[in-house]
Amino acid sequence: MLILPHTTDLRLGKRPYITYLVIVICLVTYFLQAENNYEINKHLDVFCVSIYTPTTSEDTLDVLITNEELCINIINYLHQSEDHGGFDLIEQAMRDNNENEYSSEQFQSTINFLHNHLEQFKKDAPINIDGMLMHFPNELNPIPMITSVIAHADWGHVIFNLIFFIAFAPAIEILIDNKLKYVGFLVALSLVTSLSYALSILIAGDKPVPGLGLSGVVMGMIGISAYLMPMARIKVFIWLIVFYKNFYIPAWILAVYYIGEDMWSMFYSDVEGVDFVAHVSGGIAGYIFGYIWFKDRKKEIQDELADEIEYQQDERKLCKYSGYQPGSRREFAHKQQAKEFKKTEDEYYEKLYRFVCSRKDSDAIALMLSDYELQSASVVIYEELFKRVRQWGGSITLLCLGRLVINLLLQQGKYARALLFVEQCQGVSNEFVLADPNNVLLLARIAQDSQQYQVAYLLVRDAYDRYGDYIDYHKCLLIEIELLYQYMGETDKAKAKVKELLTSPAIPIKHELILLAQNIIN
Repeated sequence: MLILPHTTDLRLGKRPYITYLVIVICLVTYFLQAENNYEINKHLDVFCVSIYTPTTSEDTLDVLITNEELCINIINYLHQSEDHGGFDLIEQAMRDNNENEYSSEQFQSTINFLHNHLEQFKKDAPINIDGMLMHFPNELNPIPMITSVIAHADWGHVIFNLIFFIAFAPAIEILIDNKLKYVGFLVALSLVTSLSYALSILIAGDKPVPGLGLSGVVMGMIGISAYLMPMARIKVFIWLIVFYKNFYIPAWILAVYYIGEDMWSMFYSDVEGVDFVAHVSGGIAGYIFGYIWFKDRKKEIQDELADEIEYQQDERKLCKYSGYQPGSRREFAHKQQAKEFKKTEDEYYEKLYRFVCSRKDSDAIALMLSDYELQSASVVIYEELFKRVRQWGGSITLLCLGRLVINLLLQQGKYARALLFVEQCQGVSNEFVLADPNNVLLLARIAQDSQQYQVAYLLVRDAYDRYGDYIDYHKCLLIEIELLYQYMGETDKAKAKVKELLTSPAIPIKHELILLAQNIIN
């Protein structure tokens, strides 16, 4: 059975550029690795053929000249790991298998032959990129601990790692919303997974096989997903013999499944070539790092994330076809209906586009509201319409549509999502006003609590000039002064606002404002 997560079911809103960069680096790195290995293998074939001497006795101390396959394997290994204890391991393996067949002098002669052949091979062979990037667990060097995560063993290894990485990492980068912290998180995962593997080798006394691959970091992404966005749905492709389908599975369930499976395999599986220790340590570290470093960030985004998850669920229900059998008349009728709907939709958008581009905003607004009674129950429709109109640039139509979407979201109690549309409308015009002045203070406080100080400031700035007697001017002014003084570093502006207010007898002064004024002026 194949269980392959490939997409987080969230609208990201931003581009995860660091994630894209990691993907490009991994692909380019493996392309260089593959080219390098191809060149090394060509040189190995030529070299081992050149020293091959079939007439030599099998008892010769120069073991490489009578066996081409052995020559290729040993020279390749030593070329990769010579500077990382490769010769020590070869010598130990030869001593373990010697069983007193050779004397010490003969054994040393065999080792000398190996050294000579390697030096001869290295004269013409390219450097080994794998050896430069791999992490050798018997060395505590942080550089290869980091570089090893971008190197891979084969194309299947890199492709599957990147599919899993793409399923989780873009959403995590956007949710963290801090490039330096995200890079630090990736580096920390690289170090922890490499150190965990090295420690397991030390404790178990196993052969220190070098490690490489992004899988430990991928498991870290799965781990932090379980902490930061546990209820977010991950689109998972499941294939079982003749059955295949995409399912939407919560991130925490996938985390429990993958980390639990690798934990079981770490103790009971005989599979070789898979670093289960790095997988498990990466998954656990991802969750712990999320709890330590991004606890506050989780609180900031939980409302917006919950709204987005609910939006995606509503959209799936909206787009889901009624049940029908493939190839049936009902399916054909449904496709015809969908085709007609698409044609009508294209005509609608074409007409709306002409109105917006020709600045016939009243006509555009009338067109959008023509089916309001039917469509207002689903804010998803107007959110998608806002997204489409936004692509055509800033306009009065867009701002009016933004007000409509904000009102509908507030009616459903989706405050964080409403604030997102406020921010987008403010990006079109700093003078953007809400349709209902009663919502100004509510959204301003929510924006302030979520540290979106610029959004909060633009909501309450010059409130009386924009809303007149319909707004509680004094509370708006109090928030405006508080934002300027405490969060935006605009002390002079705050003082000017306070002095202007204190010298105006027509405006009553509240106790909170007097206390704030004293703090600023003093």
